[in-house]
Amino acid sequence: MKFLIIILTIIIAVPTTYPQSRKINKSRIDFGPFGGAAYYYGEINLSRPFYSPMPAGGIIARWPLNTRYAVKGDLITALLQLNDNDFSSSYKIERGRSVSTYIIELAVMAEFNYLPYIEGSEDNYYTPYVTAGAACFYFSDAPFPVQPAIPFGAGFKYSVSELLNISVDWTFRRTFTDRLDNLSGVGEETLHYKQIAFFYNKDWYSIAGIGVTFKIPLKEPRCMLIN
Repeated sequence: MKFLIIILTIIIAVPTTYPQSRKINKSRIDFGPFGGAAYYYGEINLSRPFYSPMPAGGIIARWPLNTRYAVKGDLITALLQLNDNDFSSSYKIERGRSVSTYIIELAVMAEFNYLPYIEGSEDNYYTPYVTAGAACFYFSDAPFPVQPAIPFGAGFKYSVSELLNISVDWTFRRTFTDRLDNLSGVGEETLHYKQIAFFYNKDWYSIAGIGVTFKIPLKEPRCMLIN
């Protein structure tokens, strides 16, 4: 949660130090595929980045508002696999929990570009960015399979041409469930009368990948009085 507060503070507080003199064409949307890897944080994996990475993929759509801000939506499916036996802890090995779950996510996020970004520009054709928003996801084998999440992260955009863009990002999802690993600490059987999960500790999942988007022009409104 601290990471989310920091990122939101940056998005709101960082001043725009570059002029916005050159306008971008907002009557279009960038649309394309996304592919990468997903992994999880929770009772089984407490802190290891890219633990048991599994395939993730889907589609993304981005609508630039100006050279600094954009709105992005995504529909992503991912697989999470976790196993206590992947760790050397004797307690985890004795607990022996193994879980495999599918995730389907629908998210909307705001993006803030650290540099002015204009597709096809000879000068402003790349930028790092930060992103945050809201998501809803479904995961299999759960009593309440549809849950909200808060996605946030960072990435890098590169404009190959006016019509083609490539983005690389690494984002985290703070969920409000402790059931991604089926270890909630509530109503669980005990292991030699020991607590087998953390109370009040929600699970996370992370997705890192590459998106390739193509510009799709939108029909501009026309005035009926103009021939």
